[in-house]
Amino acid sequence: IPEKKKTSITVEESKPKKKRPANIFDGILTSISPTKLVMKGRNGKESSMSLHEKIKSTCDGVACECKALKPGQKVRVITQKKDLTIATKIASLDKKSRFAPMA
Repeated sequence: IPEKKKTSITVEESKPKKKRPANIFDGILTSISPTKLVMKGRNGKESSMSLHEKIKSTCDGVACECKALKPGQKVRVITQKKDLTIATKIASLDKKSRFAPMA
């Protein structure tokens, strides 16, 4: 019996996948100071970024100060588009398992 060919396309297949912007990084926080953040990326490699003077941070979707972040937490860091070494936003997870959308 010949296999039937797939003729219909589901809604999910018809939508193009959103490409993640190059200035968003996920990882595990290694250390943080008032001016610098060090995190371990998905590839296991450590990277450091300077913190913007007007940085915004959240913990489980609620605004918090950077000093409230702890090593070992999952973080999502958004950097400046022109300079990927300067973090402008940090989202961290403590009790929740998924990041809230960042504006």
